[in-house]
Amino acid sequence: MEWFWSVLTYSVLCAIAELQVLDDTPQLLRLLSERAAMNACHDAEARYPQPNCHPNTRVKTLARLGRWVEDRGGTVKVCWVYGSAGVGKSAIAQKVSEDHFNQLVGAFFFSRNDSTRDILYPFVATIVYQCCTSIPLKYIVGPLIFDVIRSNTNIFLTTSENQFRKLLLEPFASVAPEMRRALPNLITIDGLDECIDLPSQQRLLGLMDLAIAFHTPVPFKFLLCSRPEPQIRHGIDSSGFASCLERIQISGTTIRLLGVLSESDLDIRRYFLEKFAELRRKYRSVLRAEGEIWPSEDQVNELVWRASGQFIFAVTVIKYVDSMDERPQDRLRTILSIQSGEIQGSPYPDLDMLYRQIILTCRNWDKIYSILQLLVTPHPNLNCVSNSRIQWHSSTIIFNFKIGQVETLLSRLHSVMHIPEDPNFQIQILHASFTEFLLDSARSGQYRVRKYSESEYCNHVTVLLLRTLASYAPWYPPYCSSEQSFDAAFTNWQKKVGFIVHSTLPHLSITHWPDYWCKVESPSASLLAELERFDTYLIGALTLTCACDPAHSLLRWNDCLAWAKALDKKVPQSFIEKLGVFFRGCSIGYHKDTLRLNAVRGTFELECGIVNTSRRKFADCMVDSLTWYYKQWWSEELGSWDFLPMLLPATPEDGILFNELVVVHIPKANASTLKKVYGVYRSLKGGAQKTMFRNDIVHDTSKSAVCGLVEIEDLEAFKALLYKRRDIFAVLPAENSSPWSDSDLSVSDGECDTA
Repeated sequence: MEWFWSVLTYSVLCAIAELQVLDDTPQLLRLLSERAAMNACHDAEARYPQPNCHPNTRVKTLARLGRWVEDRGGTVKVCWVYGSAGVGKSAIAQKVSEDHFNQLVGAFFFSRNDSTRDILYPFVATIVYQCCTSIPLKYIVGPLIFDVIRSNTNIFLTTSENQFRKLLLEPFASVAPEMRRALPNLITIDGLDECIDLPSQQRLLGLMDLAIAFHTPVPFKFLLCSRPEPQIRHGIDSSGFASCLERIQISGTTIRLLGVLSESDLDIRRYFLEKFAELRRKYRSVLRAEGEIWPSEDQVNELVWRASGQFIFAVTVIKYVDSMDERPQDRLRTILSIQSGEIQGSPYPDLDMLYRQIILTCRNWDKIYSILQLLVTPHPNLNCVSNSRIQWHSSTIIFNFKIGQVETLLSRLHSVMHIPEDPNFQIQILHASFTEFLLDSARSGQYRVRKYSESEYCNHVTVLLLRTLASYAPWYPPYCSSEQSFDAAFTNWQKKVGFIVHSTLPHLSITHWPDYWCKVESPSASLLAELERFDTYLIGALTLTCACDPAHSLLRWNDCLAWAKALDKKVPQSFIEKLGVFFRGCSIGYHKDTLRLNAVRGTFELECGIVNTSRRKFADCMVDSLTWYYKQWWSEELGSWDFLPMLLPATPEDGILFNELVVVHIPKANASTLKKVYGVYRSLKGGAQKTMFRNDIVHDTSKSAVCGLVEIEDLEAFKALLYKRRDIFAVLPAENSSPWSDSDLSVSDGECDTA
């Protein structure tokens, strides 16, 4: 019988655990996706159109890689595909990932043009996310990975090496050997040279080393594609996996010097012939005078020769010729007429001349220049800011142009840029070689584009964030016209802020505008205008409503004020004055039907932020103590509205009903009391002393003062402050309803020693 109950208990516990796993899987996947660089996946929308091999090209290379991927018993664990810029490495990585998707654990495509995937930090989370969402891995390895995350939700704050070991190597090693050998095993890494931090490149090679040398054999194979940069070549040569490495060079330069076409040349020739055939069909009427043979064989051969094995040259030529602006034969003639000898010392003279010709056709270069300047500047990865969900380079975000203007300005750059139809998606430079061309004055000449400094770029972002916040002013109830009822205005405001969710631009604007502002060294005219109209009450209300840690976010405003003062005359005096007035005191108002507990907590959050005491645990503890009566003894639920505080200028009266608001005044004078009490609370030793302090607040006693833990004046001032807030929000029970007797509230002999 005992055995029966043991088995039954075990079964029930297993069932509960299984339900728990099922219940929290969406939350764990959401946590993973927030840490991952979703743009780096092989099927990411942000990479559309993904580079891919043209049909019937790279046949030998793809066949060789295919045999390697499918060979379960081979000794080669790393295949390094390398070559110069534009030869088609990313297309090969994409093609292999698609053709062998059933063997794919995950892929990561680095790009220096996308700040979410130009660093090592999100690499492991991205591979793990793909592992947990693909069949069959999500059923076999996924639960093991989720167990690790449950046991340490901060694992993504540890090193990439630890993440890789705990989230990939150990879960895979835990699978039974016969099953492990049958699991998907391919990890694709493209563009390692586009990881902007050179030491991180070596660390990623170290992760591969870690996998191959792991004490329990894991089945991983790594397809690594990159340029043969010296630091990468050295890292590979000195790695522990050099003995199980295969190298595949994508280049035809050496063979072409002997007068023989390489595989790259033959593939590019095939690509040209097929694409020109498509153009002949598309522009039949325009090309009717050219005859059936257009372009001529000599012209095709010239283009193949100029491509020098670079597929990017061929792709760009076709996109440039395929234009409604001019006749395709005229555009082809222009390309063939340009002389690469004009560019001295360029590693890619023909490609550079092609890029110059494309830019030459553009109008309004000054406006295009400002757009390109933003596109070639990586978005700064501030430690405190997670920006993986923000499409920074979409036309609706960073560019201050009218709707459709960005698309019109960039229309003649379609051969080198991807301009999505949806204005909320990223505008992308299609290839790193064009970015390098723009940044190198020796190659681009008069078309050289200068990167923004961090200060200049943060200036643009700060303008964007402050404009986003200012756009909420028409819906802020205190600013609504008298013709509209307050309840109607409040309902509209409730709907408006309800769309502010984590990782969206409005949420990032609320929580992180100070981080970007404090990086600006010389505000632009646009930023000065935004600072002039900065509204502390509107933005403060949004912060209290939507920020994860309102007190901390408001505390950052102190840094903003200090930075503004440091910049002195560069900043509008009105901005400094508005922040100064705010920190000297303001009022907070709630709809009369707001939940009282929310109102008490929100007021205390604001108090902590204004008086420079951002201590979340302390604040929570004090508010919990303050509202003990309410939670234990009050049977009615006071209020039904969501927590939507209104901030207003300071007013001398508390607790009044003003335009349907219960208003509380928060003066700067409370700062001294709060700071002193926090200092005392932080110095208390052990749970007994803190419990005594909390009980003094709950019971209105003075045990902690009698025991010398706190000055009686400070304790009484603090209690008076909290009780005043409590009285305003009517969370006290009827008078004389305290459940404690006098003996409960007295100090017994030796109690101070125990505490």
